[in-house]
Amino acid sequence: MLTKTDNSWSWLQFLWAISIVLILPNAVMTLFSFIYGLERPYINADYAVVTLLFIANQRVFGVAALLVAIFFDVLALIGQIFPVLRISDIVYMSSFFGVAPVGYKVSAVVLCLVVFLLIFAFLYKNQQKGKLEFLCCINLVVIIYGFSAIFLNEEEYKVWSNEKRSLISSQVIFGIDSRRTGFVESLSVDGNLFGDVALNGATGAWFGDDSDTDEKILLIVNESWGVSNQTIQSAVMSPLLDATTVLSDWQQGSLSFNGITIEAEIRELCRSDLLHFNFEGHEEELAGCIPNQLRKRGYKTLAFHGAAGLMYDRARWYPQIGFEKQTFFESYSWPSRCYSFPGACDVEMADHVADSYSAEGKVFGYWLTLNTHHLYDLRDLSLEVLQCESIDVRAGTETCRNLKLQHQFFIKLSEIVTLPHMSGVRVVVVSDHEPRISNQAQMDEYFEKGRVPWVSFKIR
Repeated sequence: MLTKTDNSWSWLQFLWAISIVLILPNAVMTLFSFIYGLERPYINADYAVVTLLFIANQRVFGVAALLVAIFFDVLALIGQIFPVLRISDIVYMSSFFGVAPVGYKVSAVVLCLVVFLLIFAFLYKNQQKGKLEFLCCINLVVIIYGFSAIFLNEEEYKVWSNEKRSLISSQVIFGIDSRRTGFVESLSVDGNLFGDVALNGATGAWFGDDSDTDEKILLIVNESWGVSNQTIQSAVMSPLLDATTVLSDWQQGSLSFNGITIEAEIRELCRSDLLHFNFEGHEEELAGCIPNQLRKRGYKTLAFHGAAGLMYDRARWYPQIGFEKQTFFESYSWPSRCYSFPGACDVEMADHVADSYSAEGKVFGYWLTLNTHHLYDLRDLSLEVLQCESIDVRAGTETCRNLKLQHQFFIKLSEIVTLPHMSGVRVVVVSDHEPRISNQAQMDEYFEKGRVPWVSFKIR
């Protein structure tokens, strides 16, 4: 039997609500975000609303609000590794739970236990209401949201990014806003998929007469590889240049392009200008893309990308464009995860790419690299790379980080081109777009705007 006065118990109930409903889920989610290197506000303001319902003894609404808050909190974390564009994508994502790392599975179990504990606290808490405590809780909610609205710059916190960590924010609002971006909205746009004017890239020679098409082809769209001066370009590509004894028919150059990665993919794979991102119902237009054309001629068509297949909806449109097999982040349990953009590491993905050419027959492989993505996180470096000072680039700059990661890519590429089963493979490496450099003066100093490099060769 309780012996405390009603007033003292009411305040204990208030403190219990604050500790259980506001502090516990925030602490658990923040811990998860630190473990996996993900962005999350230290205080998710949604739990303040849940606390308000807890104090008001609104059990049904409280449990519903709690589940919504946890759902969007988890979605915001998972979305930085597996970008969930549609709620239905969760079904696709959950099908890979069996190959997920053990740490992810343990985290899922812990999360379920926390949810169970919070629901239990709602259903079996003392039913006494406290008007003063309720008023305090309302003020707490107002203060939290007021702080968020006045002092935080929402533009700093990007969708599917782990680059920032805010103090207070709402994961529900973030989840809704992130699905109102131009890309997500364009998933349902109607009308022609491609523009009328052909957009030539490094693969332009493959469209048309097929008499000179090699039996084994590897197309690499290299993320954020820029056109720079000869000294820098030679230093970055030096591992591949040193392997020229096993290469023939060497060609290189640059081309004009302004756009994002998915537009660059369509530039190379379809020689077209992409008007929107809804690939459904455009089979006739997609039939002219390289993977579909080569598949008709007996090629195995394979695609590789270290990010989640849901990113830019690639899990859906890669098969439509002609790829019969795709390898994404969720396809395997990888030894490690990289950070420039959350996903598999290119130095590990490269081995999967190379293994695909050990079989007999015609092969067209397409590899979209990942780890040279802005912000060029040096945690992604696993190989000895160039020293920026040796090529007159200031150490510690975005440019230096980009060049180090690009150099690592070419080190790995130089390794796989020397493998015996890679003999006879035609390789084309082309950038998707110029590097994204925050400092405009630095961009102007080291890179040509609106131009991307390419190189083509055949392995002897």
